[in-house]
Amino acid sequence: MKKTSILLLMYLQIALLTGDFLFASVVVEDRTYKATITRDIWGVPHVFGKTDADAAFGMAFAHAQDDIKNLTDNITLYRAEMALKQGVKGVVSDYLIKALKIKEMVVEDYESKLSIQVREVIEGYVAGLNYWVDLHPNRDYQSLLPITKYDIVSGFVIQNLFFSGVVGAIEKIQSMDAPASKRMAMNQNPFIQSADLVLGSNAFAVGSTKTDDGSTRLIINSHQPLEGSLAWYEAHINQ
Repeated sequence: MKKTSILLLMYLQIALLTGDFLFASVVVEDRTYKATITRDIWGVPHVFGKTDADAAFGMAFAHAQDDIKNLTDNITLYRAEMALKQGVKGVVSDYLIKALKIKEMVVEDYESKLSIQVREVIEGYVAGLNYWVDLHPNRDYQSLLPITKYDIVSGFVIQNLFFSGVVGAIEKIQSMDAPASKRMAMNQNPFIQSADLVLGSNAFAVGSTKTDDGSTRLIINSHQPLEGSLAWYEAHINQ
């Protein structure tokens, strides 16, 4: 058993040094885009495309292979249709997105405020998603077709709103009190004053004079969940 473990470790080390850990390549293409997706021994997709748009096409296809449920759930959110799936639980986000006219703003500004290079990447990604769904006609998410460039850009706008704390601001207006996270922190430690409290993820910075190799290091725990639409997705894109 020990000998087998040593041999496996040696193989992994050699594979990492030589790049011989990529396998199971597949070429995906439609009338406009073409990309190669190669999986490594951990299943991580390495996407190769001649252009940025080709790479985005392949990235979307690989992403759909791995996580189509969360992708389609996000599209439902971006279209302000969560109440159709979640009932009352989805009403608040739907109302906020519609009240702010996110979709209308994106449609109006898409051509004028996004460069042609950015639009090409977005449209390549959209084509990759639609292509994957086209190849799987018996799935529930067929009703989402066609996924559009406006869906994807709306998602970026909505995510920025949510991460900037707009939901917390609305909750504060509703309660006319300190946000729950601050109240919780102050209850746990009476020495913390609300006005001075800065909330955020754990982060540690180590200066170059404190490391053996002279590197400056930043260690961050972003508190992202291990699954769901907010979990990190790992991929390697080459152009």
